[in-house]
Amino acid sequence: MQQTGGALNPIRRPQLIRVLCGPKGRGSRIREDMATTVALEDVVEVSPDKMSGAPVFRGTRVLVQTFLDYLEAGDSLDVFLADFPTVQRDQAVHFVELAGKAALAPLSANSPR
Repeated sequence: MQQTGGALNPIRRPQLIRVLCGPKGRGSRIREDMATTVALEDVVEVSPDKMSGAPVFRGTRVLVQTFLDYLEAGDSLDVFLADFPTVQRDQAVHFVELAGKAALAPLSANSPR
C-alpha cells in the first residue's frame, strides 16, 4: 500500500515495476549479508526479444507479472517455483526484497527521525 494524502492506496504493478527500475532503467540495490549487493538487473531483465519486452526473471522467459499473480492469488513461493522450475529461489526472494524496499522507501523518507 502507498500512502497519499492520508489515504492508503494499493500500488499498481506497473507503478511498482517503475519504482523498482528507477530512472533510466537503473535498478534498486539491496545489501545482503554486508558482502553482496544485488541489483534489480541481476534478477529481472527486459528485452524486446523476450516476451515482447515485458519484465522476466533473468535467464528465463517467466514473466515477473506471473509471479505477482501467484502471490496475489495466495499461492506460496514453493508452488510458483514448482510450476516454473527455470526461476531460481534466490531470484524470487531477491525480487520480493527489492519490491518491499521500494514500496517502503517513500514512507521511510517521510518519517520523522
